[in-house]
Parts: sequence; C-alpha cells; structure tokens
Amino acid sequence: MKVFLDTNILVDYVEDRNVFSKYASIIFQLSLMGEIELYAIDISFLNVAYILRKKSSEILYDALGILLQRINVLSVTRFDLENAINAKHNDFEDCVQFYSALSGDMDCIITRNKKDFENSDIPVYTSSEFLDLLNIEY
Repeated sequence: MKVFLDTNILVDYVEDRNVFSKYASIIFQLSLMGEIELYAIDISFLNVAYILRKKSSEILYDALGILLQRINVLSVTRFDLENAINAKHNDFEDCVQFYSALSGDMDCIITRNKKDFENSDIPVYTSSEFLDLLNIEY
C-alpha cells in the first residue's frame, strides 16, 4: 500500500509531538516491517528543516537522514504546481501535496488536518484512523 504522508505527520514523528508522535511512530514501524510504503514530497523535507532550524545541526541532520531512509520522495512537478494554482485552494502547500499524491498514484493520504484535503479523490485519514483501518492496536 502506497501511503502519502502530509508534512505534519513528518513533524509529529521527528518532534515527538504528544500523542501524535505515537501514531506516527507506529506508521513508520509498519513501513520498516514492509507492510506499507511511505511517500512524501520533496518540499516536506524543507519544511521539516525549517521547523527544526532552532535545534542543533546534529539533531536537524539526524532527523532529516532518518526521514530520508524511511520515506520515498516524490518530486513536485510543473503539472502538480499548475493544478494547485488553478485549484485556488486556501492552503496552497496542501494542494500541491494532494496533486503530487495523485500523480504518484497513492492509495491514501495521512494527515492531522483532514479538512485541508476535504475534496480529495484519494482516501484521507488521520494517523489514528489509518491504524484503526489496519486493525493496529496503539
């Protein structure tokens, strides 16, 4: 199963954000076990770097390295950007992520904020909903 991760899930994972990091960790573990394939767009790595910029360089680069080892990276294309511009969605970044996920033929999108993907042609789940779907206890 090809699973697209919204940037906020990556941040939850590397920042150890409350209960959200628990769900993200289980999702990453499922990937390491070969149960699912994780994907994110290239820009998500820049966003994570921006969020972690006040941490030490060692923490920043360790986190990015871990993500890069565990996630397949989708490149944002001109087609994705054009579609996002034409959609005039209130959150441009999420719209670009949606079109990249669509181009990458993802089976689902996991996000903490489902309303940003409310018109998605791809099933959208929160982390806990996704784990429930797979009957994974947490």
